[in-house]
Amino acid sequence: MTLVGTFLNTCKRLARKTAVIDQNGAVTYDDLRIEAISKATQLLSENMGSHIGILLPNCKEFVTTFYGILMAGKIPVPLNYLLSPAQLLYVIQNAGIDTVFTNSLFKPHLGNQIRHILSAEEKSSCTTAEENKITQGMEDDLAALLY
Repeated sequence: MTLVGTFLNTCKRLARKTAVIDQNGAVTYDDLRIEAISKATQLLSENMGSHIGILLPNCKEFVTTFYGILMAGKIPVPLNYLLSPAQLLYVIQNAGIDTVFTNSLFKPHLGNQIRHILSAEEKSSCTTAEENKITQGMEDDLAALLY
């Protein structure tokens, strides 16, 4: 079983149950699934590299972004928001990241060195109708690249 497979099975089995509670309130497993698939289809619809940065605090958007990246067959790279802009740039360049999901609070830390800066807060225009394009991954796939 893969991380994506486990996530999707859990989301379907516990669809109406609360999955995450953050500063914005409670979110169900089904909502997480829908938003993760939306992020995956967003990544699949654009030409982006294989390593995708996540510059977010612990929140619902981190979860949906992490699984959305995996569903798109890409490698999530969580970035430490406590790093200075110069340190962030070093990590981003070292990991070969050309796309970062972030929020309005951390976006200024990225400067203009990143090819694609995507808002994790905004709803993607992509729909779950393209759910058949997502990947479950392989059991021995790398789950994340940690710095």
